[in-house]
Order: sequence, then structure tokens, then C-alpha cells
Amino acid sequence: MVAVQSVDEGIAMQTTRLTAAERASELMATMTVREKAAQLVGVLPHVIGAPALDPALMDEHLGEGIGQICGVGTVGVDPAGIATMTNSIQRHLVKNTRLGIPAVVHNVLDLEVPVGVSADVTLPDGTVHAGLAGSHRLSIPLRG
Repeated sequence: MVAVQSVDEGIAMQTTRLTAAERASELMATMTVREKAAQLVGVLPHVIGAPALDPALMDEHLGEGIGQICGVGTVGVDPAGIATMTNSIQRHLVKNTRLGIPAVVHNVLDLEVPVGVSADVTLPDGTVHAGLAGSHRLSIPLRG
């Protein structure tokens, strides 16, 4: 792991002298597009080598930060092992990303499931209609 220089300690988001809204505005102005995009996505712990955690995979997948780590109960360890793994991930994010933003950690998988229907329908006027596609979001609580 390579330690990353964090944003100045004096930055507004790290002080309580400003309101939460002012700190949020400062944070958004400070973030790169890649860092903002990273906050919108998540990974399963397996992607970063869980439960053992691979520093190279963590750097690769968490280097710009990450919004969430989901499905932590799927790694096949007991609750103490999940807590240890989670603490290691959070420590990595705080110490090895530019902004030091920890992730939301949970045990729910949010899946976007593609749904499609295809049909050839010829209407009396001769027009043909075919295909319909969309997606459905599933939230699946996991028991670890």
C-alpha cells in the first residue's frame, strides 16, 4: 500500500467552524470527477480479496475512494472476522485515499436485474411492434 497525501488539515470539511452545508459544498468543490463517481458505486468484499484483503486489489479498486462495501456477510467468516475486515477497509480508505472518506458498509445486495420481453406483433394497419426492455432493482438482505 502506498500512503496518499491527504487534503490539507485546514480544509473546511474537516472542521466544525462551518455548517454541515458549507463543509459539504467545500468537499464537492475539492473532489475530482473520479472521486465523485467513486462515491456513487460499491464493491463486494471479494473484489478486494476478502476476507484476507489484498493491498494491491484495494489500491486498484478503492484508490479514488468508494461509496459502499456491500454484502459483507458473504465472505464466510464469523462476526468478529467481518468486523476486523471492515475496520481494515475503513482504515485503508481513511489513510490511503486523498480525501479519507470512509465507506458505507452493509450486508444488502442491491442488484439491477435486466428484464426483457420480445414479441413480433403485426397490427391491422400493418405496423410491427417488437421488443421491450427495462430493469428492476432488487434489494436482498443477506444473513451472514
